[in-house]
Order: sequence, then structure tokens, then C-alpha cells
Amino acid sequence: MVKRIMLSDLALKIKHVPDWPTKGVSYTDTSRVFSDAVLFQNVIRALAEPYQKNKPDVIAGIEARGFILAGAMAYALGCGVVMVRRRGKTPGNVVNQEYSYEYSSNVIEMSEGSVEPGKKVVLVDDVLATGATAAAAAKLIKKLGADIFGISFVVEKEYLSPRQRLGVHPIYSLLKI
Repeated sequence: MVKRIMLSDLALKIKHVPDWPTKGVSYTDTSRVFSDAVLFQNVIRALAEPYQKNKPDVIAGIEARGFILAGAMAYALGCGVVMVRRRGKTPGNVVNQEYSYEYSSNVIEMSEGSVEPGKKVVLVDDVLATGATAAAAAKLIKKLGADIFGISFVVEKEYLSPRQRLGVHPIYSLLKI
């Protein structure tokens, strides 16, 4: 049996890298969370917990660590999984959304038809920093006609006030820093 997640265990596995990828930005590295089998199982269980009684249709993972979380959550909840990718990574017809964050701008995209209109989608990624990428992903999912059922993260950087960009969507994060 897997023990319940301990936030102190989670916090110890998070590495903070100052001035990366650019000066003034602090990168939050969650890779050690993924490599610890017991902690990873507990993280997935904790991320899926808010959706156990009223399950979504699809989990959408934001590139790249969000893919790992989305696949595991979808398996745990018995639902589908889709990918929100950076521009140029998705073949065929795509829907895209541009966004800006603290040091750059980017475009994310999804395949047309990857999410059916009216489906309940949970969006997931490892870190909620400024909220720019997650907000763009939510807009993208809405462009496809689906509904945002919730947004989940392993780590939330509260000091950056990211929830302001995400509107009224239910947001769940396991560790707030």
C-alpha cells in the first residue's frame, strides 16, 4: 500500500534554480519528484483525488512534464488524455493560442478534434508560475468547444499571483511556495 503524500517529502524533492533560463527567473525543477516511485504514485493519487467522485472526460497535459502527469492521471481516473504542445510539434490541422510570460512569448497548439465539444477537461502541469501557459491552454481548450473542469499542478508559485490569469476555474495545487 502506498502512503499518503507528505508535503514535506514533496518540498524536499523540488529543486530551485536561480537565474535560469534567464536572469531574474527562478526555475522550479520537479524531475526528482518523477524519479521517486513512491512519491510519484502519491502525487498522481493526490492530483486525481479532487476528480474521483465527478470524473472528467479528458486530462490535457501541457508540454512536456504535463504529458507525464496527464497520462498517469487519465489512467488513474479511467478517462482520455490529450496533449497541449508547443508550436510546430503537432501534425495535421491544429488550433493554436499565443501567449506571453515573464521573459518571452510562445504559441501552443492542439490537434483539431482532439477534444470534442462539451467534454469536461482537466488541465495539468507540474508548475504554476505566472499562469500564462495554463491560461493560454484553457483558452485553447475552449476554442475546441470543451469545458475546463479543473486545473491541477504539483507546485504553485503563489508569490507570482498566477491565479489572476486563470479566472474562475477550480485550481488545485499540491504544494504552494
